[in-house]
Amino acid sequence: MKNDKDQKQIDSRLRWVQYAADLLLNLWIVAVTAGIVVWFFVTPGRGSRLFVYFTVDSNVLCALGSLAVLICRLCPKYRRRIPRPVLLLKMTGTAAVALTFLVVLLFLGPFAGYGRMYDSYNLHMHLVTPLCAVVSFLLLDGEGTYSRKEALLGGIPAAVYGIVYFVQVIIRGQANGGWSDFYRFNMFGLWPVSGIAVIGGAFGLSLLLRLLFQRIRKTEG
Repeated sequence: MKNDKDQKQIDSRLRWVQYAADLLLNLWIVAVTAGIVVWFFVTPGRGSRLFVYFTVDSNVLCALGSLAVLICRLCPKYRRRIPRPVLLLKMTGTAAVALTFLVVLLFLGPFAGYGRMYDSYNLHMHLVTPLCAVVSFLLLDGEGTYSRKEALLGGIPAAVYGIVYFVQVIIRGQANGGWSDFYRFNMFGLWPVSGIAVIGGAFGLSLLLRLLFQRIRKTEG
């Protein structure tokens, strides 16, 4: 009986540690992302034009998911169990910044230089925020579950962005008012390979997040 009581006390303390860590990680994501976006708009030559970058879009989406989690954590009704829509929003934002992390690490870094990719605010958007988001999602964000079909929502932001990028860079082109190939996805004309790799990677990451999420909670579905 005493051992059961002691175990319950330990479990209760661990839950509070988990709860506090969850708050801090999500608060960090929201605060830093909001600060960077505000800085964009008060800095000449930046502003809304930076939203053409998936890095910025994915970080904002991730921050929205973290903000939703924070609101739930502060609401007694949802403190212990994150509602499914919030869980899916958090998952989608996490998958998006995880994709940003991998693209920078495996593709942009070798070409543009890791020093450039991880300098100033890029350090947060390319590295710190993705890591915080993945940790908070996998270990700290509620006890629910979600299906494989729901997991595929995580790849939609990259798919939508990929279509826009293709139209602006390949079809329209910079000479006609479109975008430059700033992500180098059309390098050597290999945009089909890049597109399949990035968009396929986005959906793959979403499914991987679900798998890890389920394994950690030892649930099936």
